[in-house]
Amino acid sequence: MCPHCQQRESSRYRDGSCDACYRRNYRQTHDEQRQRDLELSREWKRRNKQHTKQYDAAYRESRRKQCPACGGEMGMHATVGCRACLEKHWSARRDQIVMLYESGMKVADIASEPGTTVNSLNVQLVRLRKRGFIGSRRG
Repeated sequence: MCPHCQQRESSRYRDGSCDACYRRNYRQTHDEQRQRDLELSREWKRRNKQHTKQYDAAYRESRRKQCPACGGEMGMHATVGCRACLEKHWSARRDQIVMLYESGMKVADIASEPGTTVNSLNVQLVRLRKRGFIGSRRG
């Protein structure tokens, strides 16, 4: 077993390192080798651009999650839901804030409804005013 990563079988190296750990440690101590390997890697990617694109696309698709609400595909870094479900949630939240604001509730009371802070709600109200969802002043 490799003493560095504790996962791979040790290899022919004196310290018992596996190939991957030996190469990594060697590159960390030999700048010219690291630069040469980096240049070779970049050159290979430039020459094989189509292969790299296909590999990246396959990698992204294989790790894409499904939305728990509708079963649609989520973005690569999405954790809550797909874009369509998030848009529905945001529009419902926006409609709730607009309704409560126009009914005359205080900002502190509105903030407790959707579970946000007063400062965050004030920012949302400014954005809603700019987009024309609410009037500029309350009567």
